[in-house]
Amino acid sequence: MDPDAIQRASAGLTGAVVRTPVIASPALNRALGCEVMIKAEWLQRTGSFKARGALWTVRCLNDDQRRRGVIAPSSGNHGRGLAWAAATAGVPCTVVVSATTPDHKVAAIEALGARVVRAAPDRRDQTAAAMAAETGAVLVHPGEHADVIAGAGSLVHELLEDAPGVADAVVVPVGSGGLLAATAVICKDRQRVIGVEPAAADEAGRSLATGVRQPKVAGAASIADGLLGRLGSAAFDLLSQTGVEMCTVTDSEVLTAGRALRNVLGVVAEPSAVVGLAAAKSLGATTAAVVVTGGNADPGWLS
Repeated sequence: MDPDAIQRASAGLTGAVVRTPVIASPALNRALGCEVMIKAEWLQRTGSFKARGALWTVRCLNDDQRRRGVIAPSSGNHGRGLAWAAATAGVPCTVVVSATTPDHKVAAIEALGARVVRAAPDRRDQTAAAMAAETGAVLVHPGEHADVIAGAGSLVHELLEDAPGVADAVVVPVGSGGLLAATAVICKDRQRVIGVEPAAADEAGRSLATGVRQPKVAGAASIADGLLGRLGSAAFDLLSQTGVEMCTVTDSEVLTAGRALRNVLGVVAEPSAVVGLAAAKSLGATTAAVVVTGGNADPGWLS
């Protein structure tokens, strides 16, 4: 993938997704102990950045693919974004979630007209792939599908346009890896690009360190449950060609960052979305542009 693919996605999504603001808050900087600028993707359609890649993918389908429908493995937000995008185009949609996916995320997907199938956490991707092969539906994996990755990159394209040259590093959460891969493609030779994942599930960091895509950590659990999916092979291939950095955060650090965001800005983001804020203090960058990826959270997680 090259920056032109992301540029095309950005142009194609103009007016269809929210151009979310970049927020600077001195009070939040004091609370976190570092200087950050936040890309506020909790204001995006369906409540997360996943709507971008989902909508661009649906818009790129041909007529036959639209008839066959789409299917995706998801921890919640990708499925919700795809359900919304498919509904706008009258495309049948199935989402395969883990058995442990919170009920409020499942309900949000079903409310958009998609069919939801539950699978064992370590069989979610395989189940979706098998169903796609059986039914002919288009498999829309968040870390494998080029159009999903390009669509996700539209947010970084906006970030660099709206706040040019103000950040030394761009910091994003890493689950399936699509957003980090797009960020690395756009920011190559411009800024440090830093991916953040839970300390209990550091698959991406281990994969890039060894040069071999590693398996998920067996039985991994984290408050940032949306980042426990498998790193996509397409995302890994892209990341292997760039100089991205990786770091991990603990659940305690995630909780502290989430509370700071709530207390200062009144925003309850989801745990997976604030890992970049949790990591920013330790990165050593003068200014970090941090993508807070979504707000589909149960407020009780901050209790």
